[in-house]
Amino acid sequence: MKFKVTASLIFLALFSIRLWKPEIKIDSLSVILVVLAMAPWLIQYIKSLEINGIGKVDLITKDQKDAIEKNAEEIGITSNSNEEIKNDYSFYNLRYEDPKLALAGLRIELEST
Repeated sequence: MKFKVTASLIFLALFSIRLWKPEIKIDSLSVILVVLAMAPWLIQYIKSLEINGIGKVDLITKDQKDAIEKNAEEIGITSNSNEEIKNDYSFYNLRYEDPKLALAGLRIELEST
């Protein structure tokens, strides 16, 4: 809710600044600012966005988002554990400390197999 109000106020403020300056006329940029001010409120009613030459974006609903988050938690993607994965390969544990040495170890391991 905070984001919606903040975004709307920012874009409406930009639009009002454009109106107060007499040398700036209402043009396509003014219309875009008004549309962007209304976008956070209307996004819940939009299923997909398509812009010619750029592409198409399909938006998800809150139910779909909750299902995706639940599946990610079940798989373990979103686990916040910082435990180091134990691995038999020495280069794997070096990947953050010395990436060049880790790549050299990987190359040696690949050549030996």
